[in-house]
Amino acid sequence: GGYLIMAEKKTISQKTRNKSFLSWIYGNLTCFSQEHMQTFGYLASMLPIVDELYDTDDQKVEALSTYTTFFNTEPQIGSMVVGLTASLEEARANGEAIDDETINGLRAGLMGPLAGLGDSIIVGTFIPILLGIALGLSKGGSVLGPLFYVVVWNLIMYFGMKFAYDQGYSLGSSAVEALVGPESE
Repeated sequence: GGYLIMAEKKTISQKTRNKSFLSWIYGNLTCFSQEHMQTFGYLASMLPIVDELYDTDDQKVEALSTYTTFFNTEPQIGSMVVGLTASLEEARANGEAIDDETINGLRAGLMGPLAGLGDSIIVGTFIPILLGIALGLSKGGSVLGPLFYVVVWNLIMYFGMKFAYDQGYSLGSSAVEALVGPESE
């Protein structure tokens, strides 16, 4: 009998998702300008994803061109968008009917609301509370206040952003199903 040869489904490894996430954390404001804002930081975070999913340089260039359009959001909560588009890129690499317009439509549609949410919760509420605690701990010239702020902010920021990125990646499969229908077996 004959065997049906199916192409192996491409999945993004945890190692590659971690590289993408770290690129977003450390590079979301890379080459920041009024014209591009976070575009190039976003592009850098998609490099490891695209590199793992596509085989030829032409495929990689074509996929990366999606991420050259304008992007700007609040970086902490906005990491969810990066995770979501990583998942969409994975689906596209596996032949799902997802194009640049779909990905950029989701990016543009989410960046504004998430910026508003992140700016009011993180920048407008959470950071001032942390700074208030740190100022109280700094009374009398104590170094405890600045140390508290630096350690607590970085831990909460890292794990919060990681959670948002992973949630975005997980939600991506639901988004794909909503956009192109359930996966046919």
